[in-house]
Amino acid sequence: MPFPGWIAVMLLEVDHVTKTFQSRGGQVRAVSDVSLTIAAGECFGIIGESGSGKSTLAGMVAGFTRPDSGSITLAGKRLDMRSRASRRQHQSQLQLIFQEPRSSFNPRMSIGDCLREPLTYKLRRDRAGQQEAVEQALETVGLPASLSRRGPHSISGGQAQRVAIARALLAEPALIVCDEITSALDVTVQATILDLLARLRAERDLSLLFISHDIAVVAQIADRMAVMSAGRIVEQGPASRLITDPRNPYTRDLIAMA
Repeated sequence: MPFPGWIAVMLLEVDHVTKTFQSRGGQVRAVSDVSLTIAAGECFGIIGESGSGKSTLAGMVAGFTRPDSGSITLAGKRLDMRSRASRRQHQSQLQLIFQEPRSSFNPRMSIGDCLREPLTYKLRRDRAGQQEAVEQALETVGLPASLSRRGPHSISGGQAQRVAIARALLAEPALIVCDEITSALDVTVQATILDLLARLRAERDLSLLFISHDIAVVAQIADRMAVMSAGRIVEQGPASRLITDPRNPYTRDLIAMA
């Protein structure tokens, strides 16, 4: 979270990216000339309704979707989608958390084994230190160590999101991308997940890209945010300003619907 005297160090730079898909009816421009930056330690929110282009933008940021034009730079290194090494290096700096996190867990593995994956394959920790790290990660997100012995589909949606957050933390990424992670949760559980992320940001200086259709949710956690409509950013700025003084009619409509 920015504080007096805080100097922004840019972690992510998205520069004039565009993406067009071919459909039966012709070409569809999903993202059109979008630029944004995220500073180290910042939470940046992207808001928009279904079809606004926010998920396509997230795919490009994550290095899964190749932009037609423009560039994406993470931690000072520009992503080259033509280079497998560049994609792998870029994706190693990111962790993604989805609306339904259990879909990203292997159903045949225990939660503990799911959490050990980044420790084994990315951070190369030996077996002796893995269990301790898993238990510490579960404790960090407010879950008991005993949960590590259960399967992903035996826990609640809120617990699954906490496990997904724990796994992201274990990978020690430069940026965590949260894609509609509270959309499938009831209001009470949603609030606990937002509180957890806020606490972890304060404790660990996390950098987050938080994507949602709900502007009220994003305003609770984001320092700055951008509003997308029809593939374009129609307004961006400090979250507090967009909520109290929206300047685009679409932004005002989203606030009215919240």
